[in-house]
Amino acid sequence: MSEVGDNLVLSFEVISKYGKELNALIQTLEELAVKTISEADLPCKLAGNVAHGQRYDDSGWICTDTSVTIPLMSKNKRLQRPEMYLGFQLSLMGSGIAFDGNHQPLIHTCLWQDKLGLTEEDYSMDYPLVTPARSDFNRLLVWDQDRGGWQRNDWTFTLQLLTLHSSDALVERLIKPAMALIKEEGVESALPSDLPGLVIYRDDSAFNGTGDVHLA
Repeated sequence: MSEVGDNLVLSFEVISKYGKELNALIQTLEELAVKTISEADLPCKLAGNVAHGQRYDDSGWICTDTSVTIPLMSKNKRLQRPEMYLGFQLSLMGSGIAFDGNHQPLIHTCLWQDKLGLTEEDYSMDYPLVTPARSDFNRLLVWDQDRGGWQRNDWTFTLQLLTLHSSDALVERLIKPAMALIKEEGVESALPSDLPGLVIYRDDSAFNGTGDVHLA
């Protein structure tokens, strides 16, 4: 029993250590993203407070996902009312990473009309997809929407979490590509195939949770 107890304590110590590191990463990502949005030449601006979310496994002991959501609105509007949400969902296990060919923790970068969250009232990035998506160059999932304005579609791209080991990596691999896509720059230039850690879907069935992927 002593060995079992030692292993149990060690396991939770490891989870606690990584949890602290992941909390620091998500806080840094939030700060860098808000700063960039405030300073960049974009068709949108901040539209309220940043929201956070967490999701736990069935036991209630392990946090499987955490998210940051930044509300955005057209730069031309005065009334502060979110039109879109830029979200980052960090997924360690469960439905946030559950498609064939992937066994790594992921971070999803989403621009959605609906708020990214991890509760029944909000939306989250999960596999299999509830709403079918098309893919641009097998790297950007796009949900076509019948609307005008500064952002016409919802989209998501995904990176392998463990490739994001510094503030520079967060900027170069998450924030800059997101800003380029918001400005409607080309997908191939915003998300080049050699972007470290980028999830490349091998076929359309991956969008329904049955296909295969590989990492750039």
